[in-house]
Amino acid sequence: MSIIDWYTGKNVLISGGTGFMGKVLVEKILRSIPNIGKIYILCRSKRGVTPAQRVADFSKIPLFTKLLKENPNSLNKLIVVEGDITEDGLGIKEEIRNELIENINIVFHFAASLKLEARLKESVMFNLKGTLSMLKLATDIKHLDVSSFI
Repeated sequence: MSIIDWYTGKNVLISGGTGFMGKVLVEKILRSIPNIGKIYILCRSKRGVTPAQRVADFSKIPLFTKLLKENPNSLNKLIVVEGDITEDGLGIKEEIRNELIENINIVFHFAASLKLEARLKESVMFNLKGTLSMLKLATDIKHLDVSSFI
């Protein structure tokens, strides 16, 4: 079985999907695996921009030009999950959490604080508590095939 065949129809959850590496991962999955299921992107508001707008802005990024030229509807597979890795339960609404538990097959946890000048408490909230919360969600997912915590 090829990698493309394995991913076909699978639903993916990505935290940190609006960060640099997260965007690269989203583009690569959409371009390389056209029959992927849905890609859920856990995202928070930032600098007054809503999670939905942050993901919608992918269409304006040069990284996505080739993908959108080849498959103009590819971004329709993206589903925004409003949340925040620093909040209890990732700040996800209960009905959305239940949807993730029922539908996700693959988890990529990319969300982290990379600020070297950040206070210890902020770094712990992002990099430790956020990872623990994602692990808790991953253990609850009923059809999890694989997870990657980077």
